[in-house]
Amino acid sequence: MSPKASHFLCEECGWASQKWLGRCGKCASWGTVVEASEIRIVNSSETPQPHPLGVSPRGAEILCSQWMVYLGFQGVKVTEFSNDGGVDIEADTAVAQVKLYEGSVGVTEIRELVGVAHVDGRTPIFFTSGSYTKEARGFADSAGVPIFRYSVEHGTLQPENRAAEQIVIDRNKQ
Repeated sequence: MSPKASHFLCEECGWASQKWLGRCGKCASWGTVVEASEIRIVNSSETPQPHPLGVSPRGAEILCSQWMVYLGFQGVKVTEFSNDGGVDIEADTAVAQVKLYEGSVGVTEIRELVGVAHVDGRTPIFFTSGSYTKEARGFADSAGVPIFRYSVEHGTLQPENRAAEQIVIDRNKQ
């Protein structure tokens, strides 16, 4: 690991630290704390584990990246925690935004992600722990943006529109 690293994160729960530790200070997992720039998710056929005590916003990004791998996306990685340009997760064919919300995601957030994805030439995908406004749902449907609702505590992922349902259907055909 580089001594220049500005922060380290637990790959299990997303806990952050300014220094490397062998054991996570939040979930107490051994060997899961890595330099932030090293986080890369490997392919897996298992669904992400529930986190009954919740996670940080970074932990939510890691969790949703694990869901993307489960759904069949390749080359999945979590972006830098700040200055990410509106993209929290990158994959070979998609970019995703993750919100750890109690409230609702509005249409503006989805439009911004669509703009970034359009320039990048990848599919936009949106994840929230909250809900979506009627306007956000309408725009996502018309633009073909898959939107998902996830539960950290229960370890579940719910497709919220037809585009998201299609990703789940395609995954189940594998």
